[in-house]
Amino acid sequence: MIKPFNKEQYIQTLNNAMELIPEAVKLGKELSNKKFKRIFFVGCGAPNRIMLNFEYWIQRIVTKLEVRNYFPAEFIHQNTNSLDAQTLVILGSYSGTTKETVEAADFLKGKPCTTLAITRLPELPLAKKVQYTLLYGETKSGDYSRFIVALAFLSSLLNELDEKWNFHEDVLLSLQVLPQRLADAIEKSEGRMKEDAQKLKDETHIYVIGSGPMYGTAYIMAKCALTEMLWIPSHPVIGAEFFHGAFEVFNESTPVITLVGVDPSRAEAERVVDFCNKYTKKQIVYDTQDYSMEGIAPKVKGIISSIILDAATRRLIDYLADFKEHDKTQRKFMGKVDY
Repeated sequence: MIKPFNKEQYIQTLNNAMELIPEAVKLGKELSNKKFKRIFFVGCGAPNRIMLNFEYWIQRIVTKLEVRNYFPAEFIHQNTNSLDAQTLVILGSYSGTTKETVEAADFLKGKPCTTLAITRLPELPLAKKVQYTLLYGETKSGDYSRFIVALAFLSSLLNELDEKWNFHEDVLLSLQVLPQRLADAIEKSEGRMKEDAQKLKDETHIYVIGSGPMYGTAYIMAKCALTEMLWIPSHPVIGAEFFHGAFEVFNESTPVITLVGVDPSRAEAERVVDFCNKYTKKQIVYDTQDYSMEGIAPKVKGIISSIILDAATRRLIDYLADFKEHDKTQRKFMGKVDY
């Protein structure tokens, strides 16, 4: 049986990240003296997709920086020639032991670029192999802790490097209420997640669609949760690309979850919602507008909406696991065999 959601206990899991905000802001300002021209994000799974959100917004707002997002293996093998003194590489890993991410940190040793790891503890392999660290400690809310710390750092850095990033104070004020808004979203969606899990428990495949920065949230749900944790084949689809392939296999019995944000890509998601309402009877829509963003500055709502919807829908995975009597921590290959 699933334990009832404990709101106060959940908020406490983010205390370390919240306490780390001043250090993250200080480091961002300090590293701005290096006058970076490039920021590269490197990570696997959820860390990579959360950083994809930041890539979207930096590309949209900032004019003086190039930003790229890599999976570690492709980063190493591509071996870009841009790893100079004006490049910052940010590596993310909850465990701090992710093989490919640690290998990427090793690959960067001796190169003139600056390296920063966002992870939990100083004794972890990843933390030991970089020049700078932001360590949010032991927590059951690693993805949200990483988001809070990374956004505080990036906002501080970008505030110094590019005048177009002109809402740093809005970011900091919004982060102060974010743990409460995340908890509110989980609490509000509790009943609905149980009902939706009941609808989906017998499905053999599920599509998850997200547009713009919400694609990272769709990917985390599809690949990191439904596929990896529950062994339900699931396909994340970018809303803007949905009408160029994926929709051809849809029919009235195709299960699909569509995520809708409050960002410039909203129209792309709404177009998908309209299509699926016509051609499948199994669409589930989660819209950030249904959740409170009180205290979050208007300029920042688009950036934060993806993580709020991620939190709101995480309990769906818990209820699905419960209905299917499946242990979410069980793996067949990950960490079990050589690969």
